[in-house]
Amino acid sequence: MIGKSYCCFLVIANTQYIEGSNCFPVAHATAYSDDEAGSGEGFTHTWKNRHREVGTSLADLAIGLAGIREQLPDQRKIVNLVAVRDYKRAVVVFAPQYPGRDPVVDNLPSMRFFYTKDKQELIPGKKYRAEEISAVRTGRRNARNVEIVEVVVRIL
Repeated sequence: MIGKSYCCFLVIANTQYIEGSNCFPVAHATAYSDDEAGSGEGFTHTWKNRHREVGTSLADLAIGLAGIREQLPDQRKIVNLVAVRDYKRAVVVFAPQYPGRDPVVDNLPSMRFFYTKDKQELIPGKKYRAEEISAVRTGRRNARNVEIVEVVVRIL
């Protein structure tokens, strides 16, 4: 309804917008009910009749979008992770990944272990989209003789 405020969240598309050396996701705002978005994802938006609102200019819209864009994660640091059950430790963790070329270890193969920045209960078998916060070489090697890298992520 025009004039009513709604809680919204950003839906990030699979396409990217490239501006210089920066890469941004394409997104749009969608209204949601309380059970559809996690904490920190939502914002309030008031629907307005654009035909009657003369004061809205493209410059104002660009400033608002720039503010949202700065809050979005860099798409080059986004990883898709799957939660799996570790039966030895009786916990749920992210499945390790084995990139063939890891920039953290001089573009050599590695084994990456992922840990969440904030403690969050993971559901086995669920796929998560996360932002890489930091990646650290451990100096240890696995049975495949590749270096182990520990990566801290923030679930999006």
